Amino acid sequence: MRCLALTIVWLALGCSDGDPMEPAPLTDRVVAAPTKRPELPFHTIFSGNANPQPTPNPCILANRETGSGTAMHLGRFTWLSDETVDLCPVPGHGMVTGHFVLAAANRDQIYGQYQTDAQFDLNGVSVIGRYQLTGGTGRFKDASGSGTLEAMGALAPPFPFEASLSGTISY
Repeated sequence: MRCLALTIVWLALGCSDGDPMEPAPLTDRVVAAPTKRPELPFHTIFSGNANPQPTPNPCILANRETGSGTAMHLGRFTWLSDETVDLCPVPGHGMVTGHFVLAAANRDQIYGQYQTDAQFDLNGVSVIGRYQLTGGTGRFKDASGSGTLEAMGALAPPFPFEASLSGTISY
């Protein structure tokens, strides 16, 4: 009789939340809150050449830039950008929009976009504006960040330029 009473108590306690062989519900476990990725300083210095091409619209140039440089958190990289330059809104200036890829030696990539103002004079072109990191591959798959893009370039072939990005990155 005593065994029967203990068995009934055990069954009542053990089965009150379901099958005693089932694992405890997830709500009984401690779940860590997602951590925010830290914003780190990001800085690049690079140089290369532009390749401006006319388009059917006389106000718009299409430009592809290639180059190489060094970046914090990336090391040596190659630069590839495609952009459009609108020459008509303000005389002596160009409104530039583009997107870029920074490719590391191990093939990890960082993607971004930018909008800048280009000022043309007898010394060449000076550019200043903003960039935004939009993703990537490898360890930079979820890269984000933003900052300032600055560049100086020549207005004659092979259209050399020197540039930098300064801001933040999270990945």
